[in-house]
Amino acid sequence: SHLVMAPLPNSTPTMQSAADILTKLKAADADTPKVLLLRDWTALVNNALDADVKLIPAYHAILLSTLRALDIHLHGEDDAIMKNVTIVLQSEAILKDPSNYWISVINAGRHFQLDTVMGGMKDADCVGKVIGRLMMIGDVLGVNPKSIALEMENDGDMNISSAMANMNLGDDSSTSPSTQSVEATLIEEFYSVKLSHPSLQSILPLPTITHNTSS
Repeated sequence: SHLVMAPLPNSTPTMQSAADILTKLKAADADTPKVLLLRDWTALVNNALDADVKLIPAYHAILLSTLRALDIHLHGEDDAIMKNVTIVLQSEAILKDPSNYWISVINAGRHFQLDTVMGGMKDADCVGKVIGRLMMIGDVLGVNPKSIALEMENDGDMNISSAMANMNLGDDSSTSPSTQSVEATLIEEFYSVKLSHPSLQSILPLPTITHNTSS
């Protein structure tokens, strides 16, 4: 499957945000199953919309309605993308197998140094994002996609060469640092270190990761 994570809820949603999601969904082949993850619990730990349990689902409802309307407007009903997209609510997915989910999150927390997870964040901004990034590992393992489309946000995390320098991925030291997102780096590192056994690789192969630059 191809995984796209919806942006965290905010008070100023835009049509461009919906268009960006459609672009990321289209990044996969037409016959590849597509999954859109609505991260409601990550929204809570990040205090999105003041962690209001009524506003967060309301945002997601508006987002989905906008996506479907824009999709039909851009592609027509016959070629619409959203009709073949599986919508997954994070909290519901977690509660189907909470033990394995939180074990994955805890393992990620034990593996990564705090500075690596923080990336370019400041201390005052980091608590919710750190937890959210560790939860992302559990989300990816739960969906087990073949590919993921991530956002490259302009929030100070684009240049993470200093964080990557602290990680040993077995690459040649002469290779120039990548400017991929912190999230992509965490996923690749976790898979390469924690899921490197052949028996695990056959079940949980490293997904291909692409980025969409945030407007």
